[in-house]
Amino acid sequence: MTLSKKVVVNNLNGHTARVNCLRWIRTEDGSPSTELVSGGSDNRVMHWELENNQVLKSVRLQGHEGPVYAVHSIYYHSSSDGEQHTLIASAASDSTVRLWSKKGPEVKFLQTLSFGDAFVLAICLSILPGTNVPILACGDDDCRIHLFVQQSNQFQKMLSLCGHEDWIRGVEWATFGRDLFLASCSQDCLIRIWRLYVKPAPLGTKDDRIRLRENTFTIDNGGVPLTAALTLETVLAGHENWVNAVHWQPSFYKDGVLQQPVRLLSVSMDKTMILWAPDEESGVWLEQVRVGEVGGNTLGFLDCQFGENGSMIIAHAFHGALHLWKQSTVNPLVFEDLCRRKAQDEEGGLKSEGSVTVPAHRTWHTWARQWAPDIVISGHFDGVQDLMWDPDGEFIITASTDQTTRLFAPWKKKGRSQVTWHEIARPQIHGYGLKCLAMIGRFQFVSGADEKVLRVFSAPRNFVENFSVISRQSLDHMLYDEDNDLPEGATVPALGLSNKAVFQGDMASLPFEEEEELLSPAFRYPQVIFQPAILHEPPTEDHLLQNTLWPEVQKLYGHGYEIFCVACNHSKTLIASACKYPRRKENQLLQVALRPPQMTPSPHTSAHGREKQMKAAQKEHAAIILWSTASWKQVQSLAFHTLTVTQMTFSPDDKFLLAVSRDRTWSLWKRQDATSTEFDVSTDPFFSLFAFTNKITSVHSRIIWSCDWSPDSKYFFTGSRDKKVVVWGECDSSHNPMEHPVRPCSSILDVGSSVTAVSVCPLLNPAQRIHCCNWIGEREDLYILLEQDQSRNQRLDQLHRNKSKPEPHPGYQKVELEELQRQYGAERRGDGLAVLCKLWRGPYCEDLQG
Repeated sequence: MTLSKKVVVNNLNGHTARVNCLRWIRTEDGSPSTELVSGGSDNRVMHWELENNQVLKSVRLQGHEGPVYAVHSIYYHSSSDGEQHTLIASAASDSTVRLWSKKGPEVKFLQTLSFGDAFVLAICLSILPGTNVPILACGDDDCRIHLFVQQSNQFQKMLSLCGHEDWIRGVEWATFGRDLFLASCSQDCLIRIWRLYVKPAPLGTKDDRIRLRENTFTIDNGGVPLTAALTLETVLAGHENWVNAVHWQPSFYKDGVLQQPVRLLSVSMDKTMILWAPDEESGVWLEQVRVGEVGGNTLGFLDCQFGENGSMIIAHAFHGALHLWKQSTVNPLVFEDLCRRKAQDEEGGLKSEGSVTVPAHRTWHTWARQWAPDIVISGHFDGVQDLMWDPDGEFIITASTDQTTRLFAPWKKKGRSQVTWHEIARPQIHGYGLKCLAMIGRFQFVSGADEKVLRVFSAPRNFVENFSVISRQSLDHMLYDEDNDLPEGATVPALGLSNKAVFQGDMASLPFEEEEELLSPAFRYPQVIFQPAILHEPPTEDHLLQNTLWPEVQKLYGHGYEIFCVACNHSKTLIASACKYPRRKENQLLQVALRPPQMTPSPHTSAHGREKQMKAAQKEHAAIILWSTASWKQVQSLAFHTLTVTQMTFSPDDKFLLAVSRDRTWSLWKRQDATSTEFDVSTDPFFSLFAFTNKITSVHSRIIWSCDWSPDSKYFFTGSRDKKVVVWGECDSSHNPMEHPVRPCSSILDVGSSVTAVSVCPLLNPAQRIHCCNWIGEREDLYILLEQDQSRNQRLDQLHRNKSKPEPHPGYQKVELEELQRQYGAERRGDGLAVLCKLWRGPYCEDLQG
């Protein structure tokens, strides 16, 4: 990822479990790094060599018996052959630190350092100044820092540094002149800086000067004994919670001269990042600037780094987001306003402006040339459970188990042809993992989470205005069918889960007494206040956290268990929802506790009768509920399946509702003809069961995960864990299902791995009838070509199957996924089919001229 261009340049695939740590291997001359090391929960360490952001080589280092949580690496010249080697160190939960030496393609395991029952949380390597001797610092959960020095190709323990009163969270070396500085941070909220230097040979005269207490040790440097001394340089206190990481600013070139500023960056659980540096006159270490979050339901920062030339600083938060600040110059008019505010501040101390807090000892003129939040790549940090395009194909809304829904849209820069996609809103920040969502209109959606309630959200005016500016679209066109009394934004009350609408009159400043009450210690969880802003570029992370929520307009109650899937018909009049069917043991207990009196079995009830009652209860819990978007009331309950309904979808003509389930069957529901004089909305159901499969007629032998319709509403597709994709049809509402049953109408596609999602989109025009399709399974990608020709009885045949991307024909035309979806939403035409699967490693759809 490049911070300047805000784009992802490559993905490194090698670990088989979560990646816990990674470090670039810094070069001695300050040139850009081309190698890095990473550690993961797969107990492996990976070494990567890159060139032009592409992987040249990758090496797996194995040996740990637990997840790797810290890695570090340096270049050094070996004493045995005098050539440059790469020294790699890693710490894992197996209470060991392992060391490797790499020269070219050869990797040699050196040593294992055992810490017994202790747990090493941080490690860092360096070279003792004036020597070729590597030194290793290990931060332990015993509140000590253990120093090891390599002697005769083996690391030997020299010192244990005491002083911290809680677990060590980070350590890092930096060389300044002939001295080596070690910064350490701890859960005791303090940062300690240690100075290590080589003592000169004694002159034979006694020195009676007062000195700081030194910890000394002797090393062998190529047969020459040297005495090294280590002293405590300073203790930095400024954070109010655990300090999780400290990093020195790397060296860089400026005007052809190598620069090495003495600056230290730290982050903490108190949601702040502090830049420290010694005062130019006194040499006392002072806080230069403090940046951080001003709101949101976050837990603080986990790590931090300096950017290019130290002009950018970036922090990684516990909730998965990156926070970027860039050094900039404030506009003179803005600076005058800041000075005016400063003059009104009579109490001194800390002055907060947005997400930047200035220490009282810093001048406002100096701060005016300092740091401001900047745009950074953002996204979910946990599994994405659902994804929907808006009806016009101009933005995407996603739902995730990270308890958020996020909206991504293109950023069209003025005067530039390049369009990049960014997160521009976070409509819902919830307390439960989100499972599903469905678009009701262009600026309205319904979502379901690990709770029994469906929640409906509508876009506020501030979002619509910002979206029109960022995507360069007409605001009047977006608001032509919206209400005039749209709220400005939304906010979440303290300890609440519902987004409350904020109108223009609600944004007046609170009285002084109320402000004092909100700031009192009793308000441990203050309410996040909405602050409207007109944006000309994607919002920063601070803005996303508190100013992009959508108001919650409705709650839909009716399900007895957690919501699992939801769908909306194409006319936006009906919502279908289903909940998670309880586990078997839980279900048996609940059926006994909640069984109505009329269902209570008597001692004389037969086994057949008890089984019938059990099935009735199962269907009740796995029922589909239909809701009206006009009244937000429950319209109908469709009971058929005996286990969780995994997905539902309405046919493009809204005449059918298709549902698939964990019970390995599907059900097809037909909408009643509303023009019939016999149809009574108040008494007759909207939908009736039209067709279904059972244990005998079902083709699938495992859970059916996904389904979708053809654009002509005549065929539908089902994908299952049994690695099969089946095309069913023909569906005609005028047919009698007994005379014309819905059956597989094509050969069964065995894609080789579990099919978790399937989607269908039409061709761009009737002349194009062959498409390349991307099926995404649980383990690998399968590319399949399907063909549909109206002149050949609507039959789909498997033309090509390959576990790698098929080579395109020279005449093939590249079609972007966004373009397909946009045209699909606008015209809904085409006499051919292209089957696509849910996006995982990226969209791919190529139109084959046929």
